[in-house]
Amino acid sequence: MLKNRSTYEVMDPEEIGWGATELPLTKHSGRHAVKMRLSALGLSVSDTDMPRLFELFKKRGDRCKFVYDDDLAALVDSL
Repeated sequence: MLKNRSTYEVMDPEEIGWGATELPLTKHSGRHAVKMRLSALGLSVSDTDMPRLFELFKKRGDRCKFVYDDDLAALVDSL
């Protein structure tokens, strides 16, 4: 889904002066979406730590509607 933006955007927001689209992270987001957001934030997690981070991410997603960038950074710091 992330590779083909036309599946979730009818038009390119940058064409009308908006920034790039950021999809909200929720408990239904997958590992790839989390890795992409980490990369956009300039954070990196080793392949050995990623399963633990994703587990913490899912628990946070169960408690809250959205997992915000600050939440994600705090999860990385807790590893």
